[in-house]
Amino acid sequence: YLLEGDYSVPRWYKLSYLKAYVVINMYKVKDMICVLLPGQKLKNDSKAYGIMPIIRDGLIGKKLIKKDFILVYKSVPKFDPILDVLKECKENFVVYGYDFEKQDKNLTFKKFSEDGFLKDLLNCKAVICSAGMSLIAETLYAKKPLLVIPIHGQFEQQLNAFYVRENNFGDFGDSLTKNNIDKFI
Repeated sequence: YLLEGDYSVPRWYKLSYLKAYVVINMYKVKDMICVLLPGQKLKNDSKAYGIMPIIRDGLIGKKLIKKDFILVYKSVPKFDPILDVLKECKENFVVYGYDFEKQDKNLTFKKFSEDGFLKDLLNCKAVICSAGMSLIAETLYAKKPLLVIPIHGQFEQQLNAFYVRENNFGDFGDSLTKNNIDKFI
């Protein structure tokens, strides 16, 4: 999608875009398949094939429930400082990405389990995560708003974060702050 997608690049991401474009273009193949999120499209002259993202069976056709917690998926170490920020908020959070289970004030830590994670995704009122395409796609399928924190320097993540905001699926920030969360909720 970075090479073949029809999108505009926010000026503050131009340098990241150029770096990604040069690297990806070096490995461009003749027949490309691009995963497209809802509303994304390919350039008019693109010869690439567009497909929708894969949604896990554990979500398809399941009843959506809105409970009083926000799902937080920590996939990278950059998220470690957010725990103090989350504790300052009045919201309840279910946090995945640590290898332990415990309760700490308004944070419920859970070890990863696909069934448990998908159940929490269906039951949460919102999701906070990095800007990876798979979780964005599944969160959109579950009709939950997103607050995404793109991994710095990864244009694909920055593009996905911008997509979330531009399509009113949620918001993004370069870092997670109490103000971001309060504004998001």
